[in-house]
Amino acid sequence: MSKSETCSHGKVAPLSTLRNLHDSQAGIGRHKCTNCAYEKGFTAGMLRALNSEPSEKCDAGSAAPIFVLRSLPESQAGSGRHKCTNCAYQNGYDDGLFAHRRELENDVSPDIVANDFPDVDYESITVQEGSRQWVQHFSRERRPEIVTAKKAQVLKATGGLKCEVCEFDFKERYGPIGEGFCEVHHKVPLSSLNEETETKLEDLAILCSNCHRMIHRTKLMSGVNELKTMLR
Repeated sequence: MSKSETCSHGKVAPLSTLRNLHDSQAGIGRHKCTNCAYEKGFTAGMLRALNSEPSEKCDAGSAAPIFVLRSLPESQAGSGRHKCTNCAYQNGYDDGLFAHRRELENDVSPDIVANDFPDVDYESITVQEGSRQWVQHFSRERRPEIVTAKKAQVLKATGGLKCEVCEFDFKERYGPIGEGFCEVHHKVPLSSLNEETETKLEDLAILCSNCHRMIHRTKLMSGVNELKTMLR
């Protein structure tokens, strides 16, 4: 497992990548956080996002969307200090593409990639019609790409998919059949939203099946940290 570094904004990037970035104090990304740039690139790569927005190229030839560079928080700390944010974004994008290809090459089953198991974030309406029961589910649209990206991010940073509450690891417990498996929890349940919203990697949490169900069992429990505190 390669070493990584976390910035003050909570974004993780490989230490070797940060150290090998092109030196730069020019352009829109001047004095911006390279860790944040790397993660944004990694997410775009995992989602195979094709950028049609105006971009900026650095002296080393790395391109990054201008809106991404402008959105980055400032930082002059860590191994990415005075390094090129364009190169950080490009490295992240390339790593994200590689991680996505590796998922496909490993022929990961659909339920592992997309968490395609019975949804716990849904609302249902049940009415009686004679001797039969008709059940209609109103489900929120989910994007499996963001789930795959979250799992790839955590795997790259920690080498495993441990539950953020109880630290259960399916691979450690079940061996090969548990490799790559976990449940990905929306910290804000999609069923509570009235309209479409943007989901970021930090909006998701890695959980085991038991902890995921316990969080959703009652509306009084507000999230991952509360359950973790209760189990101490």
